[in-house]
Amino acid sequence: MKRPKFSIITICKNEEDYIEKTIQSVINQEFCDFEFIIIDGKSTDSTLDIIEKYKEKIDLIISEKDSGIYSAMNKGISHAKGDFLCFMNANDFFYDDKTLSRVNEIIKKTPEAELIFGEGQYRDFKAQKVIQTDFSNWQTCYDIMEKYSLFHQSMYFKRELFEKFGLYREDFKIASDYFFTFKCLMKGKVKTKYINEVLSIRTNEGIGSCNKKVLYKEVGKTKNYFFPFYAKFCPIIKLLRFYHPVFYKKYVEKVLNKIKNRKKINYV
Repeated sequence: MKRPKFSIITICKNEEDYIEKTIQSVINQEFCDFEFIIIDGKSTDSTLDIIEKYKEKIDLIISEKDSGIYSAMNKGISHAKGDFLCFMNANDFFYDDKTLSRVNEIIKKTPEAELIFGEGQYRDFKAQKVIQTDFSNWQTCYDIMEKYSLFHQSMYFKRELFEKFGLYREDFKIASDYFFTFKCLMKGKVKTKYINEVLSIRTNEGIGSCNKKVLYKEVGKTKNYFFPFYAKFCPIIKLLRFYHPVFYKKYVEKVLNKIKNRKKINYV
């Protein structure tokens, strides 16, 4: 049996305000060679009733208790059959109905790509604000680390990456996707393709937006694991840059650039 090109995985729990829009953004895609998996954490509001309305267009629905978002995402991965996995969770939406078509065209042009990513938009519907990402200048893993700038909804992972590097860390509550991406880029040097287009929209209601303390703690753990030198000397580096800019520019910056260039993203 032919595998689908994409597995779109949506996780949710008590998301009655957003789940329908997320589902519609998936099932309305022009490109139809995908499977749609929803992992629900035993919702107690009307989320499951809304999902039930669309069950004919959803390939797999699982509703049971889990230990957190990455437990649910790992459950989705274990059932996924697609060549590429995309996580479009409740509160997230495809940018438009042609998004998967555009990503598929990129895959056809660069079949060696293992990780594909593009731009995204943060939307605050209440305040009517839109913030768009800009990843066009990413050259090294340090560029990602320094800005903590990942847009997981706009990333497409080859399914084999999870077989090679394992699943998401479930001891992390918010930033396990951040950790896993660095594992791919730094440990595996996976072949990566950047698309200079907005691929997804994310609201400001996500868990990472509401739990800043936990988020920063997990980001700090990730930096210490993958960038021990930078994590250790970051306070000193910042002081030198602020109080001794000439010395910093002449000596420190050159050393940092050499270190950064050893961790270049493996673009194709």
